[in-house]
Amino acid sequence: MSIYELNYAVQRIDNRPDNLLTDLRREDRGIEHYGQLQTKAESGDVYTHLLNHFKLAESKYDSGIFNFDTDRITPGLSIDDRVLKTIIQSLYYPKSPYEFSVLGVEILGNVYEQFLGKVVRLTVGHQAKVETKPEVKKAGGVYYTPQYIVDHIVKNTVGKLVEGKTPEEIAGMKILDPACGSGSFLIGAYTYLLRYHLDWYVSNKPKKYKEAVFQVRENEWYLTTAEKKRILLDNIFGVDIDPQAVEVTKLSLLLKVLEYESSESIGQQVKLGLEGVLPSLEGNIKCGNSLIGPDFF
Repeated sequence: MSIYELNYAVQRIDNRPDNLLTDLRREDRGIEHYGQLQTKAESGDVYTHLLNHFKLAESKYDSGIFNFDTDRITPGLSIDDRVLKTIIQSLYYPKSPYEFSVLGVEILGNVYEQFLGKVVRLTVGHQAKVETKPEVKKAGGVYYTPQYIVDHIVKNTVGKLVEGKTPEEIAGMKILDPACGSGSFLIGAYTYLLRYHLDWYVSNKPKKYKEAVFQVRENEWYLTTAEKKRILLDNIFGVDIDPQAVEVTKLSLLLKVLEYESSESIGQQVKLGLEGVLPSLEGNIKCGNSLIGPDFF
């Protein structure tokens, strides 16, 4: 396996929409049955079971963030059961002290930013070694933007842009981060738009907008999955030169779409044969160099 293929494999496995942290988050929130991964870890041939789990998630969520038709590397890997069992079991109670249902998307973004600063290198003895990327080492480490700064900037940019606007007027706006990294500002912008749209619908006879909002109890409304997807695809765009960062941004935004979803709401969409629960962000989040001129090619 070449060094490129090795880094590609690490990236693809780590960033699948059904990666371990994401799956545990869905389990703790009741979107998926609790303990699925733990059961797979206790059986033999763990990686094969995980691959089948990934493929099932692909058919269920249909986000396009991973595609086995184009991935010729990870399905053929051989990974020691002991390694996977140790990782999976350490993420469940009582070995894990974390409650994943309350783990925010922003925190996951910070975790992944640390991952973005690393690269796998093969030694002369053909051993894999994880090192800090040269550009990160030169900069003195990975830096992430504190959430309060993200919130302040979003409030004074996106907030001013959409103030007093209707959902129809906002639909034509495009918010772009040309160097999005792990997506901190895009997640902040998307979160702001979700909150703004919900407040607007609730203040303007919400029962008229059945495709956009639904009521769970008195004075408590939520945006529908379809509306959350529409806002994301209409308004949020990003570019980054690091392909790993692009995948992390996609994953973080998709996790935001799943907020407040339940196994019942997901199952209902699958049962009705509606389009994938999660949207494809291939047209919204791109890998490229935002600094080159239009005459570069």
